[in-house]
Amino acid sequence: PPLEAVSQTCHKAYNVTREERLRYTKCVESQLGQCNERLDRSKGMEDQRVKVVLMHNADVLKRAEEMSVQCSDSYATLRLALQDWTSNGGSIPMKSSNSLLNLSTSSQCSAEDQETFN
Repeated sequence: PPLEAVSQTCHKAYNVTREERLRYTKCVESQLGQCNERLDRSKGMEDQRVKVVLMHNADVLKRAEEMSVQCSDSYATLRLALQDWTSNGGSIPMKSSNSLLNLSTSSQCSAEDQETFN
């Protein structure tokens, strides 16, 4: 083939290669842009989800701590009331073995149990 034909063919091949490279670069940049947008949206949604769960967990923890304080306060109040009761000569009735709902007037705490309350 003549030199001019080889030169034109090489020039055309170079131009086709350059155009393909540009198209490929644009395609990759477009796909990366779409991927980054999806990633940013997903990250935002996950951040929001984590914030909601964090607030929920903080609320659960706060309520558990409040309940713990209430239980401790109730226990202390009961213990003080039992100490006052027993120090004033009162006896602590026990639940009847026959019925959990009825209090037996004859059942009393053992000396060891009473010592635990005092």
